[in-house]
Amino acid sequence: MFADEDNTYDHPSIDDNNDLLDELVTSKDKSISDIYNISLKTGDWKHESKLPLFIDHALPTRAMYVDYFNEPRRTIRYGKETIEPECRLSYDVLGVCSIPRLYRPLVSLPIIINNSIHTMIYSDIDGIDGISESIKYLSNSGTSWYFSNTRLMQIDRNNVVMNRVISCYRFQPLHIFSDIAIHEIAQHPTGIEIWRRLFDNIEDFTRRPGIFGIIHDNSIIDIRPYDHDSEIINDSRNIEARLTQDHWSGFIDCTYTPMSLEAGRIRSVVHGCKYRVMTSITIKMAKSILNLVRSGIKFNTASNKNITAEDWIFYCCGKACIITAECAMDIVELWRSFRSHNAPSIHAFNSIRIMVMTVSSGCIMKPINAKYGLNDYNVWDNAMWVDSIVYNTPGMLEFMTGYKRLDTNNPFDNVKMGIHLIPFFLDDEPPRPALATSMSMQAICRPRVELTSTIAAKHEFLPVVRTPLMQSLIEAMPNRQYISIPGVPLLVVFANMKGNYEDSVIINKSINDLGLFAHASLVHHPVPDRVPVLKAGYKLTEKDKWFRPHANATVVKEGLSRSKARYVTVRMESSVIDIGDKLGTWHGQKFTVSSILSDDEMPTFICCRTNERIIPHIIVAATSVHNRGTLGQIYESWIGMQTVDNIRFDPSKNDKYVIIDSFDEQLPSMQQYSCYINNNDDNIMESFTNDDCKYVKADYGISHFWLLSHLARDKQHYMNEYPMSATPKKGKLRGSSVRFGEMETLSMMSGGLINSLSYLSDTSDLVNVTVCVKCRRLSLLCDCPTSHIDETNILVRNPLVRFDIFRSIYSANGITQIDDDSEIVRDESSIQLEGKHKSDPFIAESFKYYT
Repeated sequence: MFADEDNTYDHPSIDDNNDLLDELVTSKDKSISDIYNISLKTGDWKHESKLPLFIDHALPTRAMYVDYFNEPRRTIRYGKETIEPECRLSYDVLGVCSIPRLYRPLVSLPIIINNSIHTMIYSDIDGIDGISESIKYLSNSGTSWYFSNTRLMQIDRNNVVMNRVISCYRFQPLHIFSDIAIHEIAQHPTGIEIWRRLFDNIEDFTRRPGIFGIIHDNSIIDIRPYDHDSEIINDSRNIEARLTQDHWSGFIDCTYTPMSLEAGRIRSVVHGCKYRVMTSITIKMAKSILNLVRSGIKFNTASNKNITAEDWIFYCCGKACIITAECAMDIVELWRSFRSHNAPSIHAFNSIRIMVMTVSSGCIMKPINAKYGLNDYNVWDNAMWVDSIVYNTPGMLEFMTGYKRLDTNNPFDNVKMGIHLIPFFLDDEPPRPALATSMSMQAICRPRVELTSTIAAKHEFLPVVRTPLMQSLIEAMPNRQYISIPGVPLLVVFANMKGNYEDSVIINKSINDLGLFAHASLVHHPVPDRVPVLKAGYKLTEKDKWFRPHANATVVKEGLSRSKARYVTVRMESSVIDIGDKLGTWHGQKFTVSSILSDDEMPTFICCRTNERIIPHIIVAATSVHNRGTLGQIYESWIGMQTVDNIRFDPSKNDKYVIIDSFDEQLPSMQQYSCYINNNDDNIMESFTNDDCKYVKADYGISHFWLLSHLARDKQHYMNEYPMSATPKKGKLRGSSVRFGEMETLSMMSGGLINSLSYLSDTSDLVNVTVCVKCRRLSLLCDCPTSHIDETNILVRNPLVRFDIFRSIYSANGITQIDDDSEIVRDESSIQLEGKHKSDPFIAESFKYYT
């Protein structure tokens, strides 16, 4: 629940706060922020789990965890069922979510590793009996991901059957593993190394509350592939590994999630998809398929000698047998009747007569029914569920389901759920749709770094222009305001003014007078040792110079971080927007407030239709929209004004709205709303003023704007400490110290930094160093063959040599790949701290010296 993951916080027990939460949620006098902060304090998000079915069923990770924990034979974590099923299981159940990561399904399919075929074996028996024994073992294991009594077997390259099976797979079906897999491994000490290499290096992030946060948290995956040589290759920086693959189509949104530190590495699952968990349902269905196999079996084991042109190879769990063509068709018919995302996958390669059954957990499944792709969000009714092999192998989908694949341009084929909430998103140029989902989460979600406030709106203003999914969400939750839909619809004019160049905006003072963006926040701030003990309820003001110069706060609790450093949790409230705060829109635009003007100070805008003066809530630069290709924002504003039809628009009194189909390629009938800008106004840009033009036109309308978590008060505060260590701290605003960035560099250069360093270097001592004749590097840093010993001596400046040695040692230590969170790194007295971390780029060579 904290932006700083090193902080700890003593929360009341969940059970002790249930009555308090129930009373709070049912009270009409409580604001959204009160409910939000109670949830923060208690960690009980059970009320957020009351989602409508069209949202609930579309959250893939939620389905995975609910399926896992509802299994009666599973071990329930901490001895009781989780109370937050819509959130990821994590060791900090209050505020941290894990990110499921792609892995190669070695547990169910043969995989090529280092030019050798490997597969996981669950039984020593061959053929159909071996398949049955393997399914029985999986059923009795009591786990879904980790199976202790298994072994990794290398397949003989001369095994014709296995080679025919593996030749079918140009790609593997998309699988992810979650921290449930890590949890199962931790409970079983035997055979742990193999499984740790398969389910390795899962990452987490700060959990995000609210409906947008729930959708995001339960849809994202880490696309880094499993790499057998990942110990020596930092694949997190492998750009090629992040490129969109053709076989992801229909399952992974091609746009990336900008909130990831490594852009493009975190993706989202397409709307409607779920993850399979191997439950008792999966096992029961697999056994029913095996019963059919036994009734139509031709040969108990499969070999090159007993395969005919008409027969099929049936493969599962590393074993194979021969079945008749009639049996294969019966299996397809039986599979069609399952209608469950936890059903086994059947891959029927009709042209070469090979059928494969897999039951592995984490397989991403897609629903296929008569409604899919027809703008109906209830796509799970009577649906057959297929994986990426069935969906993206030509002809297999129609053979298995009777339905043809959706066109790749169909938004139901390739778009994540969050995008379905954005009006006119099809009219925005990439990557704006992806940025838009990031903006929505920043509007209501907790940030990643310390010293930055959470944002919880005190009021809720529903959007004027809505998508069908947004309208369904609003209608399904009329009395659940604590699931906040962020933002305020504002009257906006798109015009280039002196005060709103590019991403700056001018806002009307009436926004603050009406308290449209009133919000409450929690922030966790370090406390200097000299400050007396802070008790709950204490008011922090401008006199507390260690806190912030422009904000007041109320102490909630003081605590100690894991490093025993003091911090305080405070509550901050505000009913206004300040200069420097940031706003965002549906369409991926982020703005900074540059000025706040009264009605009299606002530029003069005259409606082209009515000749009435327009006094907008906000003025956005037209170039910031047109240059970025976000025409959907213009269309939204026109449709919004056409719906409201009132240039004196008041968001707090509006009850009008319109539903727009974001997937309709034909634009709805809309009227263009334009206004004149008087060129005598001092605010008009000089490039618009000339003798030939008396008026300039600008677009206007009503658009939805969000207050983001980037608040000016969080950026402006007194420095109270400076981190002292051999390496820079990670993260923004760490320790409240000034960061060394571009502006600091320019400032130092303007102050004579280059001349000063040049003078120091040119007047420093000369040293005689030994240099390799071949590579021209210092002999002690030379990596030429040992047989080559030609050296020479040259004179160079001492600081240059020292810097070269330090730099080379830093890079050399990087070969050992020191973990960012290792005990060595935490020990600031250790010389190893100078070494490169895994997340840092590797510098290959030292300096070269010439006479």
